[in-house]
Amino acid sequence: MTLDFDKIVTKTVKGAKYVADKAAKTATVAFDYTKNQLDRAAIRDQIKETYQELGKLCYSEVTGTADAKAEMRDCKEKLDELFCALKEAEKAVKPLSYKVCDFCNAHNSKDSSFCSKCGEKL
Repeated sequence: MTLDFDKIVTKTVKGAKYVADKAAKTATVAFDYTKNQLDRAAIRDQIKETYQELGKLCYSEVTGTADAKAEMRDCKEKLDELFCALKEAEKAVKPLSYKVCDFCNAHNSKDSSFCSKCGEKL
């Protein structure tokens, strides 16, 4: 029995390349999703800060300590822009392209109802 080492090496290299490509794709998806989460969190923080600023302006307007109507309009416009940015960022979120089995942690296609490894219902 003779072994063809060239074929074995070629198959091994192809297999390793396939695994590396899959890992790179998964890492890219995870990185993009995490970056989007951070971007959305930053926008939410800006919205919160703008609401706080608007609240202070409303208080000063009601108490008569300042005429803050123009500044309040500026806050309203800023909030409108932030909500638009948040909506766009939420549209960009790509759901994971697979389901993870709770029982065996296997990755399954997102259309799967049952795990392809253990048969558990997803």
